[in-house]
Amino acid sequence: LPFHANLLQPAVKTQAAVVPAGFRYRGRDGAFPPEVAFVGEITFVASMWQVLGMRGLVAELHWIAPIEPDPAHTRHALAEQARAAIAERLALPTAEPVSRASPRP
Repeated sequence: LPFHANLLQPAVKTQAAVVPAGFRYRGRDGAFPPEVAFVGEITFVASMWQVLGMRGLVAELHWIAPIEPDPAHTRHALAEQARAAIAERLALPTAEPVSRASPRP
Protein backbone atom coordinates (compact mmCIF):
# COMPACT_ATOMS: atom_id res chain seq x y z
CA LEU A 1 0.00 0.00 0.00
CA PRO A 2 1.16 3.54 -0.57
CA PHE A 3 2.69 5.50 2.28
CA HIS A 4 0.70 8.59 3.18
CA ALA A 5 3.12 11.22 4.44
CA ASN A 6 0.31 13.27 6.00
CA LEU A 7 -0.03 10.59 8.70
CA LEU A 8 3.48 11.50 9.91
CA GLN A 9 2.79 15.24 10.33
CA PRO A 10 2.09 14.93 14.09
CA ALA A 11 5.52 13.29 14.58
CA VAL A 12 7.19 16.06 12.57
CA LYS A 13 5.29 18.77 14.45
CA THR A 14 6.14 17.37 17.91
CA GLN A 15 9.64 16.16 16.93
CA ALA A 16 8.78 12.62 18.04
CA ALA A 17 10.69 9.51 17.04
CA VAL A 18 8.96 7.27 14.48
CA VAL A 19 9.20 3.49 14.78
CA PRO A 20 8.66 1.92 11.34
CA ALA A 21 7.11 -1.54 11.23
CA GLY A 22 6.78 -3.90 8.29
CA PHE A 23 4.04 -6.51 8.08
CA ARG A 24 3.69 -9.30 5.55
CA TYR A 25 2.19 -12.71 4.99
CA ARG A 26 3.95 -15.86 3.79
CA GLY A 27 2.49 -19.16 2.67
CA ARG A 28 3.72 -22.61 3.64
CA ASP A 29 6.32 -22.43 0.88
CA GLY A 30 7.65 -19.08 2.13
CA ALA A 31 6.28 -17.16 -0.86
CA PHE A 32 3.71 -14.35 -0.84
CA PRO A 33 0.23 -15.85 -1.27
CA PRO A 34 -1.66 -13.68 -3.80
CA GLU A 35 -4.95 -14.52 -2.06
CA VAL A 36 -4.08 -12.07 0.74
CA ALA A 37 -3.71 -9.07 -1.57
CA PHE A 38 -6.22 -6.33 -0.74
CA VAL A 39 -6.79 -5.13 -4.29
CA GLY A 40 -9.55 -4.59 -6.81
CA GLU A 41 -13.20 -4.58 -5.81
CA ILE A 42 -12.85 -6.81 -2.73
CA THR A 43 -14.08 -5.28 0.52
CA PHE A 44 -11.98 -5.16 3.66
CA VAL A 45 -14.32 -7.62 5.39
CA ALA A 46 -14.21 -10.07 2.46
CA SER A 47 -10.41 -9.79 2.33
CA MET A 48 -10.06 -10.38 6.07
CA TRP A 49 -12.46 -13.34 5.92
CA GLN A 50 -10.34 -14.85 3.14
CA VAL A 51 -7.11 -14.32 5.09
CA LEU A 52 -8.56 -15.80 8.30
CA GLY A 53 -9.69 -18.88 6.39
CA MET A 54 -6.29 -19.67 4.89
CA ARG A 55 -4.38 -22.63 6.30
CA GLY A 56 -0.62 -22.46 6.77
CA LEU A 57 -0.50 -18.68 6.54
CA VAL A 58 2.28 -17.00 8.53
CA ALA A 59 2.05 -13.32 9.51
CA GLU A 60 5.34 -11.52 10.12
CA LEU A 61 5.73 -8.24 11.98
CA HIS A 62 9.13 -6.55 11.74
CA TRP A 63 9.93 -3.67 14.10
CA ILE A 64 12.66 -1.41 12.78
CA ALA A 65 14.96 0.96 14.68
CA PRO A 66 13.33 4.30 15.51
CA ILE A 67 13.95 7.28 13.28
CA GLU A 68 14.98 10.03 15.65
CA PRO A 69 13.50 13.51 15.27
CA ASP A 70 15.30 15.92 12.98
CA PRO A 71 14.16 19.55 12.55
CA ALA A 72 15.11 19.28 8.86
CA HIS A 73 12.63 16.43 8.26
CA THR A 74 9.53 17.20 6.30
CA ARG A 75 6.74 14.65 6.54
CA HIS A 76 7.62 13.50 3.02
CA ALA A 77 11.30 13.01 3.88
CA LEU A 78 10.33 11.12 7.03
CA ALA A 79 7.91 8.91 5.07
CA GLU A 80 10.60 8.15 2.47
CA GLN A 81 13.08 7.24 5.21
CA ALA A 82 10.57 4.98 6.99
CA ARG A 83 9.56 3.36 3.73
CA ALA A 84 13.16 2.71 2.72
CA ALA A 85 13.89 1.13 6.12
CA ILE A 86 10.88 -1.20 5.81
CA ALA A 87 11.71 -2.08 2.21
CA GLU A 88 15.29 -2.90 3.17
CA ARG A 89 14.24 -5.11 6.10
CA LEU A 90 11.66 -6.98 4.00
CA ALA A 91 13.82 -7.03 0.84
CA LEU A 92 11.16 -5.20 -1.18
CA PRO A 93 11.45 -2.82 -4.14
CA THR A 94 10.77 0.87 -3.46
CA ALA A 95 9.53 2.05 -6.86
CA GLU A 96 6.13 3.35 -5.68
CA PRO A 97 6.41 6.96 -4.49
CA VAL A 98 5.14 8.30 -1.19
CA SER A 99 1.68 9.86 -1.53
CA ARG A 100 1.80 13.62 -1.97
CA ALA A 101 -1.90 14.34 -1.74
CA SER A 102 -2.92 17.95 -2.01
CA PRO A 103 -3.90 19.59 1.25
CA ARG A 104 -7.63 19.92 1.81
CA PRO A 105 -9.12 23.41 1.43
